[in-house]
This record gives sequence, C-alpha cells and structure tokens, in this order.
Amino acid sequence: MLADMWQADLTVIERELTLAGVNPALDPLREEAARLHGHALDAAHDAGRALATR
Repeated sequence: MLADMWQADLTVIERELTLAGVNPALDPLREEAARLHGHALDAAHDAGRALATR
C-alpha cells in the first residue's frame, strides 16, 4: 500500500524467532535467534546506507 499510494521506497526485513529468550519453549533456539537477529541488523544497515546514498 505504501509503495502503491505514496510511491514510498519500502524495504521489508523479516526476522524469525523473535520470542526466543522470552518463551521458555524456544530456549533451545536462542543461538539461532541471535544469528538471525544479526542478519536482520545487517540488512537494515545496508538498506539505510543504500537509501542515504540516493
């Protein structure tokens, strides 16, 4: 909707396992959650840099 109506430049960064560390059932996945979090942060930084250089 943002891109269609307002021609907004939108980058969607998805991240999974956001409740690891909060939900005890997901405790075995905390390491994977931390890795995915790092990838999401890197993607957000890259998207920000690309937007800033336009």
